[in-house]
Amino acid sequence: MKMNLITSQWATSQNLPNHYLETIESTNKKAKDDAFTKEALSEQLILYTAEVQTAGRGRNQNKWLNAKLGSQLLSTWSFMLEEPTQNIISPLVGLALY
Repeated sequence: MKMNLITSQWATSQNLPNHYLETIESTNKKAKDDAFTKEALSEQLILYTAEVQTAGRGRNQNKWLNAKLGSQLLSTWSFMLEEPTQNIISPLVGLALY
């Protein structure tokens, strides 16, 4: 079962802009590369999915290894922020959790 193809078809049925690729280096890299294209700037939300990532990564630069085909939802949700990010929030949350 191609879970990511099914997810892409669902997104299309919901009129959600999306990009599905069988194999990609990284959905996150693709979203970053597309971030300032005319299409991306005209949309509030874009979904990127792939069945296989060859250079995906998790949090903190951890490598994302592919498991059995169809067993993972490999995706990146790219959305336009209404307000600029505030760089002070992450350190404050970290301090609060400490």
